[in-house]
Amino acid sequence: MSEQPVAHDTDYYKESGGQLKRVLGTGALVAFGLAYLVPLTVFTTLGPVTQMTAGHLPTAYLVTTVAMVFTACSYAHLVRAFPSAGSAYAYARGTFGERAGFMVGWALLLDYLLLPAINYLVIAVYVHAQFPAIPAAAVILGTLLGVTVLNVIGIGIVSNVSLSLVALQLVFAVVFTAAALLL
Repeated sequence: MSEQPVAHDTDYYKESGGQLKRVLGTGALVAFGLAYLVPLTVFTTLGPVTQMTAGHLPTAYLVTTVAMVFTACSYAHLVRAFPSAGSAYAYARGTFGERAGFMVGWALLLDYLLLPAINYLVIAVYVHAQFPAIPAAAVILGTLLGVTVLNVIGIGIVSNVSLSLVALQLVFAVVFTAAALLL
């Protein structure tokens, strides 16, 4: 006896077949991607990256940007070729087979686990440096709880929060640049 898929009454599933529904448009996906990249990282990595590249920071960012444009174009092509949920896993599986899809899926899972962990740690270090009375562990747990709650509530809320964070970071970058040019 085969089990029927569990019916969900959220916006994420279509009523027929339990397939995922497209909720985010192109603008929301771009904002989501920018939030994942954290544009203000430039301010926290400027010194170390300048040292590591022997003063060739603009070249390092240019090379990275070119690689990201190729990646974005590849994803745009692959999403049309394999219109299903699964992202890079589905693309690797559809293009190179089950083994490649399996390896890419696990690499993505590790990325989705480790990158946020590093971000939570960095947030905790900065908050604890500014406010020593707040333990770093409390900041990590609070950030983890906040992100978890947002994800449970829904992708629409996460998208709005991501867009707000990107907008705030861009405003900060513009204000910083204007202040630097005026001084």
